[in-house]
Amino acid sequence: MKAGQFYQRTGSAEEAFRFPGGKKPAGNYTQVIPNLAKGDEKYELMQVADFFNEEEFDCSDYRHVIQGDIGDCWLLSPMCGLAAKKPELLEGLFTIGSGTYTVNFYDFDGTACSATITGHLPYIPRKGVATAPGYKPRNELTYVGQQLGLVDVEPDNGRLWASFLEKGMAEYFGGYQSLDGGDGPGALQACDGFRLLTGLESEFVEPRAYSLEELEEALDNGVVAFTTKANKSLRTKLKSEPKGLGGYKNLLEDHAYLVDRIEDNMVVLYNPHGELAHLRHNVAEPLTWAELVSVGARFDILPL
Repeated sequence: MKAGQFYQRTGSAEEAFRFPGGKKPAGNYTQVIPNLAKGDEKYELMQVADFFNEEEFDCSDYRHVIQGDIGDCWLLSPMCGLAAKKPELLEGLFTIGSGTYTVNFYDFDGTACSATITGHLPYIPRKGVATAPGYKPRNELTYVGQQLGLVDVEPDNGRLWASFLEKGMAEYFGGYQSLDGGDGPGALQACDGFRLLTGLESEFVEPRAYSLEELEEALDNGVVAFTTKANKSLRTKLKSEPKGLGGYKNLLEDHAYLVDRIEDNMVVLYNPHGELAHLRHNVAEPLTWAELVSVGARFDILPL
């Protein structure tokens, strides 16, 4: 989902919101985020660090990676996989200071880099807007971590790590919009996500050149991301992501998933939308190998 145009907000957390091409209004303000739902959705800043009193993050639960209102599945699917297989690697990316958090990661060329951020995160105050059947409006984070209920219910400490990791990268690269993966030949892929998180190169494999047995071996020895195709011939099967509803097997086109496991010769994918996938009806159904190949654009495999 495209995030639209945002502006920098004045105040103690303004370093997190430098969006290319944005115009900064005078004085204090709350900027409208268009096209998130019907009605006037706005964001405000919340000092979520008030909820965090530990000296380290617990990155062992990939369910805390919940994609928000920007298309960075290319980053979040590798993040989910590393949380499941090697959480200590993610935990080592953080240096926690007094009211600040330094996120240490890698640039696209593999060189080490870092960004220091505050404990503020943008959130959307929901005001009675129903966006899906069964949805109960509540305050939610704008980006990674939506539906954590940070404003309504105090979260456990471990649930903030993915939000802070995404914010650190957004700060370094010039704003959250810089993490939108885009479309076409120049689109960011899961291999880029692995590189930013680990500094390592993953292996690209076309699904039609692979086998179920090879995939099973890759899962035993590392993390595998899977990206669906995006072309007109598939659109009778796959709904495009902006429509928000799953199509064939509840899949989204041109979307990066974590290959979670193989069960009874069926491939189980995990959507980095997390619990939002249930609301949007795009929890991927298990796929046979033939089905996976027919809808797949690429595997990105990182041995660990």
